[in-house]
Amino acid sequence: MIHDVRPAVMNAIRSGINRRGALTALLAALPFAPLGVEHASATRNQRHGTRSAKSERKRKKKARAGPAGPQGTQGPAGAPGSTGPKAITSALLEREHTCQVAGNTLSSPCSVDCNPGEIAVSGGFEAQGAGIPVFESARTQPPGWKVRVQNLSGQELDVTVLVYCLPT
Repeated sequence: MIHDVRPAVMNAIRSGINRRGALTALLAALPFAPLGVEHASATRNQRHGTRSAKSERKRKKKARAGPAGPQGTQGPAGAPGSTGPKAITSALLEREHTCQVAGNTLSSPCSVDCNPGEIAVSGGFEAQGAGIPVFESARTQPPGWKVRVQNLSGQELDVTVLVYCLPT
């Protein structure tokens, strides 16, 4: 059996009762076939008490605050905080390597490494031409960057791999 709950929703909205009252009104309109209407009503009253929507609209009077008290004394100094993360204070160094990729082939990994004492921060590649799907562009160990592309043209093309290194 299908029940249209739209009229119950509209009545709850039009009546202007608060959210809990609107939910209560909506739940009261829904048929609870497996549980029975009496069980649903008893469960709802148990959860929310037996207050009516009218009594829920009444608001309690708020207590008014008195005048502010005097300013307190300064507390003791706190412990020093922990040291934050290390900031990049030197310029990034760019390293690059160029590989040739034959026409209509998938390249073997083309890579470039940072020098000893440097870490790879980022990387990428440059390629001339259009229609060059990239299969891999990732950081490597030892610190560096590698790229694998597919050359869909019939001609050889150059792919330049870039890595941006930070001295440690």
